[in-house]
Amino acid sequence: MKKDAVDSVNLTENEKIQHYVKPGWAKWGRILMISIFSLTLFIGVFGIIGVWIARRNHWYIVTNKRIIEVSGLLKTHTTEYRINNIRNVGTAQGFFETIAGQGRIQIIIGEVSNTVFDGISNYHEVANTIGELQKTQNEALSSSES
Repeated sequence: MKKDAVDSVNLTENEKIQHYVKPGWAKWGRILMISIFSLTLFIGVFGIIGVWIARRNHWYIVTNKRIIEVSGLLKTHTTEYRINNIRNVGTAQGFFETIAGQGRIQIIIGEVSNTVFDGISNYHEVANTIGELQKTQNEALSSSES
């Protein structure tokens, strides 16, 4: 585990990390393919190095309360999605992800807002965890309103 990514996220009271995932190479599959084909021109080396740096500094953290995307080389950028705001969770595999044995998770929040987490090797497991957390939080909300 990369300690810096976890350290950049402040967990709330009773919040526990469920999954800590680094996106796989398939997230940047198109850039890698172009870079590999460009190697004869030496330009592709820069693309491959760029993807390596981006992958090294990109994480998805799923806790029992939220999903956090952490990225950044010189400074850390985080984006949070609260579990109780998620309306739907879906999974898919693109060409490069299928080859790499990885997949993507699509999170739908609100009417038009959605985000995609690409290149996750255990994407079904992570999506199921998110669905279970969502169900648990909805049940807790329903019982508190009664």
